Amino acid sequence: KLCIKIQSYTEALAEIFNNYKKRILVTGTHGKTTTTALLGLTLEKAGFDPTVIVGGQVINWQNNVRIGKSDIIVAEGDEYQEKFLSLWPNVLAITNIDYDHPDYFKTEKDYNEAFFELIARLEEDDFLIASNDDIVNKELRNYDYHGDLNVQAYDDYFLPKEKKSFEIGLKENLVLSLS
Repeated sequence: KLCIKIQSYTEALAEIFNNYKKRILVTGTHGKTTTTALLGLTLEKAGFDPTVIVGGQVINWQNNVRIGKSDIIVAEGDEYQEKFLSLWPNVLAITNIDYDHPDYFKTEKDYNEAFFELIARLEEDDFLIASNDDIVNKELRNYDYHGDLNVQAYDDYFLPKEKKSFEIGLKENLVLSLS
């Protein structure tokens, strides 16, 4: 009656996320919320003023959302039911891939292919960030992209740990409250 648009969380997130110029998506089986929050806090502290949408409450913001004024958005992408496929990142960070959600993904291959489909959307100037020892690195070269992606173009993003690693010191309970 009121002509109010009704959307699922996934639809609303896609509408917001996909309209930003710089779209950073954090996904993976484990560590998405923590990584998204840390990245958002880091960008905020560095003065980039990002919009951040996290899957848990960030203590520093007293919320799971931070509205910024820049053209940067950082969001957590949910792999369940392939929800992250409604998002079009130009920076994709995959924390890890470990078979999950067998109620939806009938096989480990089905689960992995959802991630590879998301990776295949990246364009030439986009970035993929993933663990060097992750399944992404092991299987990326064997995945059939149907000619849509030059796999070799992404080899540089799988950097040896000894050459491109760093540590972040955190105080207990500084970042997240998942209760």
